[in-house]
Amino acid sequence: MTQSINKIILIGNLGADPQFHMFANGDKVCRLSVATNTAWKEANSDIWHERTEWHRVNVKSKNLVSLCERKLSKGSKVFIEGMLETRSWDNASGIKQWTTEIVLRPFRSELKILSSLKDKNEDSQIKPIVHEVKEPIDVIPF
Repeated sequence: MTQSINKIILIGNLGADPQFHMFANGDKVCRLSVATNTAWKEANSDIWHERTEWHRVNVKSKNLVSLCERKLSKGSKVFIEGMLETRSWDNASGIKQWTTEIVLRPFRSELKILSSLKDKNEDSQIKPIVHEVKEPIDVIPF
């Protein structure tokens, strides 16, 4: 069997609040819309261009879905590591539709929040602990 790799890494911002879907068995899935930007300068010119690419991300890991529920909202900057999956279905007219999306499955994926964390149940932001270093009062003679 030939070895292969299917790994996607993104750093981007959520374009909308996460959407959650619950199944009959109680499992939840979270759908994210993540935007990444590319900028380039025209050759022999000072004109810059920017393009936004939108990515559909499905989070299927219970722990990561829970994190999305508690901490993510529109505008959050995230690091995502998952894999590409393509699926198909027949629409209401019987025409086959296809989509390719990034999927975060248990044990194969990662989601890190890069922007300031804010708990949806609290009004205050979580701030990093800052330790203050003071000059010693007494000098130890050695």
